[in-house]
Amino acid sequence: MTGAELRSIRETYGLSASAMGRALGYTGPKANVAVHLRRLQRDARRIPPSVEKLALMYARHGIPKEWQLYPPVGELNKPPRAAAAPRS
Repeated sequence: MTGAELRSIRETYGLSASAMGRALGYTGPKANVAVHLRRLQRDARRIPPSVEKLALMYARHGIPKEWQLYPPVGELNKPPRAAAAPRS
């Protein structure tokens, strides 16, 4: 798969680079995910075989909405952090 093919799949679904990166399983800060995906799309980095297979599956069957979320799906079920107590 070329970077142009990956970009075409992303654009078909109207996703941002960070949303597509999340759907492909990349984690970390939103900006870092977007930068990494753009590098793949420019062919500046080789597209891993697992990412290629997942992208091809998305091209045929669509991308589940919950896989496009920020934060990553695994983070959604974590309880919120307790607010820090004010210092006196």
